[in-house]
Amino acid sequence: MAQKAKRSISVLDRHASYEAKARYYKRHSTQELLSAGRLEEVGVRQYPRKTEMLSLRIEKRLLAQLKQVAKKKRLPLSTLIRMWLAKHSQEEQAA
Repeated sequence: MAQKAKRSISVLDRHASYEAKARYYKRHSTQELLSAGRLEEVGVRQYPRKTEMLSLRIEKRLLAQLKQVAKKKRLPLSTLIRMWLAKHSQEEQAA
């Protein structure tokens, strides 16, 4: 049984146009490029989180008010609350 001959994969010019790069990657699969040595696997570095999760209960009315304020300021609710907590914590430490 004859084995398939590996076809040679050309090197992609790093200054190639976007269209040329698109054609190149459309023509060659990722696995094909890896086995030909045209790509290298890289690991993703994991950094420890600087934040922790906090769960708390608040009244429905207060939550609705907070959501309105966040919407008005065009901020996610959690970002608004985090900003307020940081501001008031700094004020308390300064007092």
